Amino acid sequence: LTPGRSDVYCALGYVLWQLDRNDEAIDAYLAAIHLDSKNAVALNNLGVIYLDEQQLPGKALTLFQEAFRINTGYTLARFNQGRCHEMLGQTQQAAKAYS
Repeated sequence: LTPGRSDVYCALGYVLWQLDRNDEAIDAYLAAIHLDSKNAVALNNLGVIYLDEQQLPGKALTLFQEAFRINTGYTLARFNQGRCHEMLGQTQQAAKAYS
């Protein structure tokens, strides 16, 4: 891997996630975020693993919120916030995130 390239670790995380190697994908996304804390895609994708694979909506929500704060045009991160709020039983917050 190319040292210092957050995008490379993010791409690796995606490939590992698709191969259902979630623990390794998490490590790759964490490396990407360590190299570039403003990598909204890595934050969002890590959140998806936490939400869908590990059932950790609170942990995922923090990542989705940060991804959306970094890039307010990143509607997928906003949508994923809604999914977390739904899982947490927070219907009003979910509705706001979806709108």
